[in-house]
Amino acid sequence: NRLERSDYSAWTKHDYKVVLKRFYRWLSGGEEYPPEVRWIKTTFKSKDAILPEDLVTEGEMMRLVEAADSLRDKAFIMALYESGARIGELGSMRVGDVSFQEGYATLMLRGKTGSRRVVVVAAMPYLQAWMQNHHLRAEPEAPLWINMGTVNRYQAMSYPALAKVLKVAAGKAGLEKRVTPHKLRHSRATFLASKLTEAQMNQLFGWRQGSDMPSIYVHLSGRDIDDALLGVYGLKKAGEGERPKITPRICPRCSTTNGYDARFCSRCGLALDVKAAFEMDEARGRADGVMDVLMRDEEFRSLLARKLREHGLAT
Repeated sequence: NRLERSDYSAWTKHDYKVVLKRFYRWLSGGEEYPPEVRWIKTTFKSKDAILPEDLVTEGEMMRLVEAADSLRDKAFIMALYESGARIGELGSMRVGDVSFQEGYATLMLRGKTGSRRVVVVAAMPYLQAWMQNHHLRAEPEAPLWINMGTVNRYQAMSYPALAKVLKVAAGKAGLEKRVTPHKLRHSRATFLASKLTEAQMNQLFGWRQGSDMPSIYVHLSGRDIDDALLGVYGLKKAGEGERPKITPRICPRCSTTNGYDARFCSRCGLALDVKAAFEMDEARGRADGVMDVLMRDEEFRSLLARKLREHGLAT
């Protein structure tokens, strides 16, 4: 039928069928589904089942962000993944829907079950960087995700344009699997399934309380069973969790929250990893060597002294 031939995701088709059957049952006033809809199957076909290998891993997410072309695209990809939002919810956000606190940001999403507030941590530095460069950042009602080209400049991005951000980044990152906004939502739900309660999952992902969606993702993650079995053999302690790879880097000098891939603090410039520190030290060594050579040159010293006096930096 028309629904099966549509481009809707398997879950959207499932939801339509469930709602239709329940409506007809309510309309008939009975406990059983009436004949008009009883034949509609709401179970998943095996080809529609979500498999772990279909999901986007944290490592692949890191490659997506690195491959993204702009601050806007990096912020969008990170916020879409970490919030677990539907693309319509994130895509319709306004500048005033984002607020920043110490170490995290809150997003106000408006979806199927009303409005909800979602906290993001790893996406916060990317959202801050985008907001600082947003041409309409002083207008709370302005679209958060705006076109930067000559066509519809500064207007809200369309669904196809937002989906294309992911497609282009996936191509540049060399990911062979198909990456869609809904797949990021599936991936995030699976990652969090064994870390949050069902009520928390419903709140975060905008499902109605009592929904069976959380249990589906708990099953898909398999983490509860895996951890229990590993615990039997002493390979994993109770409560021992895996630290997310996409974890912000906190500057030890000024406490600024930086992106997980930041090599230097965006505020004070401190090196945030050993390799960056070595590179900075080598650069300083080369600069000191150049200055040492220049300071041996009498003509350069005279020129430097004159320039310092001109700028009032020496007497």
